[in-house]
Amino acid sequence: MTEAEVIFPFQDPDNFKNITGEHKLNKGSTTERDMGKVTHIMLHQTACRLGLKPERYYDVACHCAVLYDGTVLYVNNLKHYVWHGHGFNNFSIGIEVDGHFAGIEGDKRTVWKGGGRTHDLTPEQIQGVKNLLTWLVGQGVALGGGFTSLVAHRQGSDQRQGDPGSALWTAIAPWARETLGLKVPWYETLGSGLYLPRQWEIGSLFGWSGNIDRTGIGMVQIVTNEMDKARSPSGMRPEPLEVDGITGPKTRAGVARLNGYLGLTKDSRITSDTVERLQGAPEYQEFVSWLDRVCRAHKIPARLRGNDLFDALETYPEEPEGGTEPAPSPDPEPQPDPDPEPPEVCPTCGKPEPPKVCPTCGKPL
Repeated sequence: MTEAEVIFPFQDPDNFKNITGEHKLNKGSTTERDMGKVTHIMLHQTACRLGLKPERYYDVACHCAVLYDGTVLYVNNLKHYVWHGHGFNNFSIGIEVDGHFAGIEGDKRTVWKGGGRTHDLTPEQIQGVKNLLTWLVGQGVALGGGFTSLVAHRQGSDQRQGDPGSALWTAIAPWARETLGLKVPWYETLGSGLYLPRQWEIGSLFGWSGNIDRTGIGMVQIVTNEMDKARSPSGMRPEPLEVDGITGPKTRAGVARLNGYLGLTKDSRITSDTVERLQGAPEYQEFVSWLDRVCRAHKIPARLRGNDLFDALETYPEEPEGGTEPAPSPDPEPQPDPDPEPPEVCPTCGKPEPPKVCPTCGKPL
């Protein structure tokens, strides 16, 4: 099989162009990755208008790109390591969507000043991204692995706060979760990466907005995952719970493990004994500090932070609310990049891009 061959049919072949054999990979390595360990798909915006000529994407650090007319470009072999997502590079596929979009739609302060005027997502472009994600899910299986999670570039670097932007994310992420079964782990970051902002409609994905009961369930899931990491025997760590605010059998089994770690009867209830024991656990202070950063990032009310975290835990329901949880997959262990990422350069002229600055005060970000 040659590098340029596609082994899974694309949904709309007329709008798919394979250009992997037309250029060399300059921003990455052609050493093939173990596709069984590539689990994430990362969305990016180009932050400029590159246009419809495929050759303008030869030197863009991505695996695939979606043009404003909906055309999908297969730019670099999925097996190859591309410098697109910082700490996520080892285990992710990078998608560039052509256009300059605000971090938060309608908020001029979140527009990158170095990208010129902003653009609107076209219906053809949104459909192109959906077609591409559908293809990638099938391609991942065909390559012996599986892409299970969708993340944003800002989750890998605080220098990409508006990437890919709320318009693209809200058009794609809920659909990908509902239609393709992809996880959308807003809380997963690496390096200097940032959680997804509240304005990207996190609540619409997880039912967290204004619903304290569901917030409590989500907190329970996070607590259980942290304790699994800290307390489970080496080589026997359970699959992490998906933080989705749903009380299902996997969440209840996780709470039973949590009680067991704390020396209590292994049942699926959060009791006053659970709260008391957890507050005395060695991991508690470190966890509360981490959780406080999550709460602040998502503007979760102060009464759900710090020691008052247990106000949320106590809202964990006694009876299931119905619904099922999708089978989770193990989180990949982050790996250091084998090669440093080169400085960001303009894909049009090749000159270094100006440093990112705060649109309000003008200070470097």
